[in-house]
Amino acid sequence: MTMLKWWATLLLFAAGCAGAPEHVGSADLLDVSVADSAEGCAQSAGASEAGCYAPSCGEEECGLYRCEDLASPPYALRFPPAQAAGGATARIQRYWGGAVPLPGRQAVFIIPWYRRESLPSVAAARKAIADWRRREKERHHIFPRAFEAYFKGVGIDIHQYTLLVDVVEHRRVHAGRDGGPWNQDWFDWIRANQLSATRAAHFQHGGYMVERYGLIGVPMTYWQRLALSAAAGE
Repeated sequence: MTMLKWWATLLLFAAGCAGAPEHVGSADLLDVSVADSAEGCAQSAGASEAGCYAPSCGEEECGLYRCEDLASPPYALRFPPAQAAGGATARIQRYWGGAVPLPGRQAVFIIPWYRRESLPSVAAARKAIADWRRREKERHHIFPRAFEAYFKGVGIDIHQYTLLVDVVEHRRVHAGRDGGPWNQDWFDWIRANQLSATRAAHFQHGGYMVERYGLIGVPMTYWQRLALSAAAGE
């Protein structure tokens, strides 16, 4: 069932229970002086009315809850006790704020959202990012410190171009002698291209290296403090 049909069902449900609603003016809907609380909602329903209800929506579903089961509902539907069809009435009062169900409270009925599943590549990327956020981080120089003098000669300050990466991944690319495979690949490239490569070519190769080694990280300078706790997902 489409979302439009679900909302049509919700409206029919309200109409069937409440009958023809009283007229509600724009001034009533914008009355922000009304207390924004579940308790106020329930009290204003009146002793002669059967109940007070309000919707609450999350990422997976929407539900209609009793007012006393919500904290600050955005608006409430108040249904009178059972009456003859000719005498049935309903009142709608507008409330501002987010409707949050209190712990352990259940909805009167639920409308699930049917979301299209993510592509495998999108799901894999989200998982990789979530895993990365949980791990310890440290800075990785895209242009190796071992060749700092060379890079300075072509106009590159190596400390301006680092990635905040997973510690395990950082150690992987530098494992072994003399800076590991990361430094060795750079050494081979410099030896083959130092006489002809432009500054732009060095940056292009740096991007290629990041892609080749599958590094995921936050670009930053070596001195930048960049809320490391936030980058780590804390």
